[in-house]
Amino acid sequence: MRLAHGCETGDILGSIGPSSGWAMIGGGLRQESMRETRPTAAGSVPDARSQEAALEELVRKYGRLIRHAIRKAGGPEVSALADDIEQIVIINLWQQIAREQIIDYPASYLYKAAVRETVRAVRRERERADAAALALARADV
Repeated sequence: MRLAHGCETGDILGSIGPSSGWAMIGGGLRQESMRETRPTAAGSVPDARSQEAALEELVRKYGRLIRHAIRKAGGPEVSALADDIEQIVIINLWQQIAREQIIDYPASYLYKAAVRETVRAVRRERERADAAALALARADV
């Protein structure tokens, strides 16, 4: 899957498998066993791989939902920012997985996260436009 700025999720993420330590259980993403995913003395490679696999699975499964929520919440006003907003949502999801947080309802979580980040992006853009208009008005005085 291609993300904004040319990044391929397949480049950095593996695929979810039975030994990854993560599983879709009851519609939610859960770790199968804490012991399997804790870092070993050699490093945290198994943990990182299972987290990457879980992220890849969620992005593959819910990527369209994320993009739909961004378009619906922001309309044409955020069309230029949609890829950036999507990337922020995915980064936030990655951070949740890295913290070993359980996401019981991933569709609901990702929809709300996409709407929240879209609203934040619209506010930032409006603040920038207002600041630019104020600076322009001060320059005219």
